[in-house]
Amino acid sequence: VVVDVVDLDWSIHVPLMLHILFLGLDHSRTLVHEHCKQLLLNLLLVLADHADHLSVAQILLNRKTIELGLGLPTPLLPVITHNFTEPDTEFDSYLQGPVTLSNSLAALPSAPPCQGDVVPANPPVIVVPEENTWAGPQPGPNMPVQDVIKSLIDFLASRQNQVLWSYEDITAKVWSCRSVEQLDMFLQHVLRIFRDSLPHALISERWAQTALQLGLSCSSRHYAGRSLQLFRALRVPITSRML
Repeated sequence: VVVDVVDLDWSIHVPLMLHILFLGLDHSRTLVHEHCKQLLLNLLLVLADHADHLSVAQILLNRKTIELGLGLPTPLLPVITHNFTEPDTEFDSYLQGPVTLSNSLAALPSAPPCQGDVVPANPPVIVVPEENTWAGPQPGPNMPVQDVIKSLIDFLASRQNQVLWSYEDITAKVWSCRSVEQLDMFLQHVLRIFRDSLPHALISERWAQTALQLGLSCSSRHYAGRSLQLFRALRVPITSRML
């Protein structure tokens, strides 16, 4: 196998990419916010620990089928439909829950018996559960991050040609914006996913440094304000190194 790309550790660049795409998710031009959304989707596909490429491919195929509007049936998939810009107490409880490990290890096949092992006379009975008895993933404090990743991929794929929040700024007369709350909520989910998928990448700290730097130096008032909002949403204390 010949690999024609440079072996590069992308984890150190993830905070900058996340920050830039967050700044463009409310852009008025469709080309910009769709590219930012696609970048986030690509990062989830390549770097996030979803551990299930087949289900992810089925999710994207289902959403593409619905988007084309050809009238084709779409099968039910093990994914929780959720709006990641709005609060949901039951779904969001996983943010305070423990870090869950991937279930892929449990699906590893067992080793074949050796020649000296005793093989039972009767073959084992294989019990196949009925499809209608399976409820799929359930939200809660112990929900695996793999289920959250699939739900987020489904959410992004369902928001074609739509901004995730409004383009607005805090002014002397407008002290609060709904988009700030939506940005904060969305960031908590994205941060948890990449922090668990790349535990040694220091996502929170590096992202906070980038957000603070752009918030204090960017010439665009909107991007500077959004950068400071992202810094506040990261909830990382200011250190002497940041200053």
